[in-house]
Amino acid sequence: MTTASARTDMATALNRAAATLDELRARAKDAHWNVSGTANFYSLHKLFDDVATEANALTDVVAERVRQLRHPVNVKLAGASHLRETDVFFAGRREARAYVRALGVDARDTQHLLSAIATEASATGDEATNALLSDAAARISKLEWMLRSSMEPL
Repeated sequence: MTTASARTDMATALNRAAATLDELRARAKDAHWNVSGTANFYSLHKLFDDVATEANALTDVVAERVRQLRHPVNVKLAGASHLRETDVFFAGRREARAYVRALGVDARDTQHLLSAIATEASATGDEATNALLSDAAARISKLEWMLRSSMEPL
């Protein structure tokens, strides 16, 4: 990827990925702080914190890639996040299963976005971005599996 236009397009896509990861982090922290009413409170409290920690680390890695492409990072652009509004985060619902379900969907959607941008990066010859986002997608996929598994009966 050598053209300024290609770098700009990839930086825009990476900013969207960073915004989505940052939103996932914020939602996981919301769940971490507010989950209640469940016998497995501690394990969910810890899982939600693990999701937030991982999303935060990945946001930083993606943002640094934007800077490597010589573009500014802006994760607070209106509508930049790929995640859809979910009632559990915006309507004051605090049931554990609702949080797990919503974060699982958010993790899945985040993983799909990261994979799509990785594919786009590969198609333009940007193997560094492809490798970074492929790894990030795999890490988010593992979290999605952990969230989904936490809802399965013993």
